[in-house]
Amino acid sequence: MKILQKILNFTLLIVGGLLLTSCSSINVSEYKDQKPDFDFENFFSGELEANGVFQSRSGKIIKKIHCIMKAEKKDGAVIINEDFTYSDGVKEHRQWVVKKNSEGKYVATAGDVVGEAKIESAGFAFNMNYVLKLKVDGSEINVRMDDWMYRMNDNTVINKTRMSKWGFYLGEVTFTIVKK
Repeated sequence: MKILQKILNFTLLIVGGLLLTSCSSINVSEYKDQKPDFDFENFFSGELEANGVFQSRSGKIIKKIHCIMKAEKKDGAVIINEDFTYSDGVKEHRQWVVKKNSEGKYVATAGDVVGEAKIESAGFAFNMNYVLKLKVDGSEINVRMDDWMYRMNDNTVINKTRMSKWGFYLGEVTFTIVKK
């Protein structure tokens, strides 16, 4: 009987965590009146530079991050090449291909993204949700990314990305992206 009670308590803990996580999401339409409008294709063109941090779920900064981005329009898509350098010396490259689907909404793909990133935009906000294959200690794990970008002015975007696995918060990445 005690084992059954422990299993029930554990199940309730998991379900409760999932419900809390799913109830806390913000809808991008809440920002529809916020200016300046986030013109994704205009902002992500040419050279950009990002600086930021990765914080654990406790708020401790684990790594500083620097990223050089080069973005161009090609064949109806925005191609963004990102070259990351982390404070521990690790370097990483990611190439995003962002295009509009048949419904006129943006979708994005990258080599280390499972499937397509779903994108919504309104006012000064841009939100991408996707699963990233994250390299950890020599293996890969799939991590859910809830990526929010906020257009501050013509040259600056604040980017906050919340990371989770099985509905549990792992940490977040915060960047300032500046057009050169």
